[in-house]
Amino acid sequence: MNDNPSPTHASGTSRVAWWALACAIVALLVGLVALLVAAGADDAAAPANSAGAPPTLPVPPSTATTPPATNTTVAPATSSPSVSVSAPTTSTSTTTSEPSTTMLPPTTVPDEVSPVVWPRHDSNARYADPVAAARTFAVEFIGFDPVVVGEFLAGDSRSGDVEIRSRPNGSPTVVHVRQVDGDDWAVIGASNANITIAQPVALAEIESPMVLTGTASAFEGTVQVRLYSDGSDEPVVAGFVTGSGGPEAGPFADVFEWNAATAEGATLLLFSTSPEDDSIVDATTLRLRFHAVTV
Repeated sequence: MNDNPSPTHASGTSRVAWWALACAIVALLVGLVALLVAAGADDAAAPANSAGAPPTLPVPPSTATTPPATNTTVAPATSSPSVSVSAPTTSTSTTTSEPSTTMLPPTTVPDEVSPVVWPRHDSNARYADPVAAARTFAVEFIGFDPVVVGEFLAGDSRSGDVEIRSRPNGSPTVVHVRQVDGDDWAVIGASNANITIAQPVALAEIESPMVLTGTASAFEGTVQVRLYSDGSDEPVVAGFVTGSGGPEAGPFADVFEWNAATAEGATLLLFSTSPEDDSIVDATTLRLRFHAVTV
């Protein structure tokens, strides 16, 4: 008997061994592939930012309770009052500065200036008759020539009016008279419907420059302006304003300046003249006081 295997039997055994090894390798590969597929499925199911990004740490309770919202809420509240406080401050400043440009500084003249226009304050003339006082005022101060003097029209027991005209049919200039010193009569002003003064008002305190406004009806609308300081025959202002040249009075407005005033009291005279002989036909006078006296 031959104990050695035949070549055929040996070859068959070798094939079986190789097939067993191949199957083992294939099974190993299949297992690795299955493992990789399972891992890939887990990765796909996980959130995209969970792989490769550091995990988000929970906010500590102390941080969560320190509210930025509180700062945000407080900031507008602080900002809003600061604006509100500054706005009234600006408004108060503006309100204070505006009157300072229009209000006069403390006066340097007496609180009261005599309301008397005529007789002059440096004159010893006295008038026991109101008509006499009105006549001399119309002729010597205003300059009426010719002059027609009316009767005294009593207003109360110590005052009244006297009408003055340049012609019998002329418009009246009403001279206002009053007993201001005992029984003596004095002139305190004159008015005429053809020449009215709106600004300044009687006994107002004036300074240079002075705004003069009113209405007038005159030849070519021209009205002469004179401002006299008490005791002086020379006016500190000599000019004119222009109103209406027609029968209806028209407005005028102008500004007048002067360099010096030699007294506390002043008299403003406005008058118009006739185109025929240049005589005065209408007049208005106003008693005023200077704000500052420059000698």
